[in-house]
Amino acid sequence: MKRQDLVGRPLAFLMVYEREDGEEEWVILQAMVRTEEARYILDLGPERPAVPFPGGLEDQVRPVDPEVREIFDGAELYIPFLVEDLDDPEAEDRDLLIDLGFKWPSSGG
Repeated sequence: MKRQDLVGRPLAFLMVYEREDGEEEWVILQAMVRTEEARYILDLGPERPAVPFPGGLEDQVRPVDPEVREIFDGAELYIPFLVEDLDDPEAEDRDLLIDLGFKWPSSGG
């Protein structure tokens, strides 16, 4: 999907973390893509600062199944992430997730 096709559409980030016991925890973060001075921005709502939309992330966008759209707070699109412990500096997507305001999962809770 092209970035310009995401502008103004509710977008969810589905974060899945596999605990040491093999169980999964998950959380959904809501966002909206907008443009600002010819840049694409992720608007994370009034509680968090907007962040630049990372290049290549649009390739991970998936449609939300209508049967579970309520869980995604009405978002039609989502981006899935398998999240590693954010305390680990080598964790995949760590910097992006921290920029998005995530502190979970980490030893700090």
